[in-house]
Amino acid sequence: MKNISKAIWQKANSSLLILSCLTMFFTTTQAQNSQSDRLKLEKKPETDEQKSSQRMILPLGNSSSNPASSITISSRLEAYSQRLNLVRSSSMEYSQQLKIQQVGEVFAQPLAKLENKLVPKVVETPIAKAERLLKQGEIAQAKQIYNKLIAENNKDYHARSAMAYILLQEGETELALKEYEEIIKFYDDTETQVNYGVALYRSGRISDAATQYQDALKNNKAKLPIVHFNLAMSYAHLGEGEKAIEHYQAAIKEKNGVYPEASNNLGLVYEAFGDKNKEATEQFKAAIGTKAANTPIAHYNLARQYYRDKEYEKAIIEFKEAIDKKSDFPEAYLSLGNLYLTYGELGQTLERAKEFLQNAIENYEIAIKQRNNIYPLAHENLAVALIKDNQRDVAFTHFRLAFEQYGEHSSQTFHNFLTSLKPSNQSSGFLIYNERSRPGNPGNITLNRKDPLIAQASVTVDNSKPDLTYEEQNRMIFESGLQKYEDIDESLKNLASIHHCGAQIYLIAGDANAAMEEIAIAAKLSEYKDPQIMKTFLSLLNLLAVK
Repeated sequence: MKNISKAIWQKANSSLLILSCLTMFFTTTQAQNSQSDRLKLEKKPETDEQKSSQRMILPLGNSSSNPASSITISSRLEAYSQRLNLVRSSSMEYSQQLKIQQVGEVFAQPLAKLENKLVPKVVETPIAKAERLLKQGEIAQAKQIYNKLIAENNKDYHARSAMAYILLQEGETELALKEYEEIIKFYDDTETQVNYGVALYRSGRISDAATQYQDALKNNKAKLPIVHFNLAMSYAHLGEGEKAIEHYQAAIKEKNGVYPEASNNLGLVYEAFGDKNKEATEQFKAAIGTKAANTPIAHYNLARQYYRDKEYEKAIIEFKEAIDKKSDFPEAYLSLGNLYLTYGELGQTLERAKEFLQNAIENYEIAIKQRNNIYPLAHENLAVALIKDNQRDVAFTHFRLAFEQYGEHSSQTFHNFLTSLKPSNQSSGFLIYNERSRPGNPGNITLNRKDPLIAQASVTVDNSKPDLTYEEQNRMIFESGLQKYEDIDESLKNLASIHHCGAQIYLIAGDANAAMEEIAIAAKLSEYKDPQIMKTFLSLLNLLAVK
């Protein structure tokens, strides 16, 4: 291996290549999904009796096999991982990390109240002109006027509140928060309280936001459906389901029964608290019935209900409707792919099953493209579909990407990877998730309830140690998978891409030496021609060289 290493090292053009390699494969993202609707897929057609189990998470570098390597890898790559996460995180992923939004949920809403009435242009004041421009979507020009007014008078409430509102809408949450913190010192009206609450909420300060919403309701006798809506979201993410239901219902009532955003979110609360799936379905249908602009999300949520109830044809219609109304909807494409993959396993004709499998592959590929190739759940599910389509080499390439992008959250990916290496007659089945069914999504309100399956995990893993911590349970499960991988006959690991995945797995476990052995095998099998394998090889050489 030393001769191989020397030859390859000489081909490296610069340290920049190595640095780019490092950023490539140790990215740690928050798992994006929650705890319902997970389906189990056998390699042969299965019955409708599909059971749920938990997907476990392994903290990075906790393998006992090589603690020194673990420390080296963790410290060496942490900065690169964090930097790449900031670049690649979508607004929804960022919101989930802050525990303020879940997939399929309409976001907290600011209160827009422009108090100055527009007057004829000949006598138009600067503030009126700015508000007109803002209404017309000429935001840059409006901001110029507001900034000028603020420079002239730092306590110009209308200008500062308008600027803060624009910043909030543009996603500049921290800047908006600072603005509102200054404004509220000298002007504490309902609009400021509500929008300050939204800024607090989007910064992850949910309890503080709830306080602002509560004060706004106390100090104003007028109907304030948006305030009830935002307060309900706060209660939901604080785990207070009954209060969330109460305020969503109040919001809908104050809008004369027509508030699609509130109906959609109320459906999610019914689903998460008390498992009231019938009530949830009714609320999603109510949101859709209003024909409002946000209905793609409601169609998506209704499709999930049909999917759960095995009404697959209805689910397909609703997922497609969601996509028709919102073409950039990767979560819907992924769930539709899962549906095709599942439905195609259930007693279809050979021709129809093949059609469904191709549909699943196409939808996963679209979902990945819409997330700029950073979508580990879609990579993993696509890998499973490709295995079923006998495209093994391509499948393991997507498993590798899933390992890279999940990082320490890869234990369930590991399960599906191991399943794919078994002969068909020995398969225990793949585990397929949608956006809301993968455990570990910090934004999902379902996680505020105790999960009995996690509580049982210590008994399932080791009857002699019933008091294992969550991290210990995960570590044992992952280490058990490593042993299974090592025990698999080498004839079943005959592809370079399989050993490339093996290298990623050992890196996650913190064993750089074992990872080096795996990538050396991958490089040899690829005849040293696969650029991704060679990049990983070079980066590992660099890690071991500086250790």
